[in-house]
Amino acid sequence: MIKATLEQKLRDSLEPHQANFLEEGINRIFYIEERLKSIDDSEMKFLFIKELFVILGELQKIKYTKTYKTSNVDSKLSTADFEKVKIDLNKTIAFFRNVVSHFPLFKTWNEVWISKSMAKSLTSDTDKLKNNYGTIYKYLLDCENRISHSFRVKLYQTEEPTTFNLLYPKKIGDDTQVYFKDIVSENDVLKWIFYLSVYSF
Repeated sequence: MIKATLEQKLRDSLEPHQANFLEEGINRIFYIEERLKSIDDSEMKFLFIKELFVILGELQKIKYTKTYKTSNVDSKLSTADFEKVKIDLNKTIAFFRNVVSHFPLFKTWNEVWISKSMAKSLTSDTDKLKNNYGTIYKYLLDCENRISHSFRVKLYQTEEPTTFNLLYPKKIGDDTQVYFKDIVSENDVLKWIFYLSVYSF
């Protein structure tokens, strides 16, 4: 199994506890990736996916150097639009993490869904008066403005290119069930998390 060791330049740029946490977090992700190679059970995979969301969310709070090495698969997409797509990438990870945290109702990736009305159920009466329905609802509201896209990235172990796809839903009604699997497949979300976690190494 691969074990991450921070380059000294990166370690020196962080507080000691941040460097240690970053290194341990990345190594936990490597461990999970290795475990998943021998797991076919969807419920077990989903438990690991939820853990990966938590780890990645915490790692992203550490201001270490981030260099995207993604290729624009769609040649018709402008550079400005591609930059927007990359921002949406991180927003979508946060959306997934928030949904599985607030609605621990599902056993597998393919079962998970959310609707605007479900998202509103999290809102306090005070926030409802302000029309403030929270980040999950806002994400669903903004989906029509997001650009569905394919990313091509190089895997850190083999340097072989791989592709994952994001398909954002359109025209979401209050009770429309938006399934995670329709935005990104179980296999693609794992590639996506592993890539985002280690691209700076």
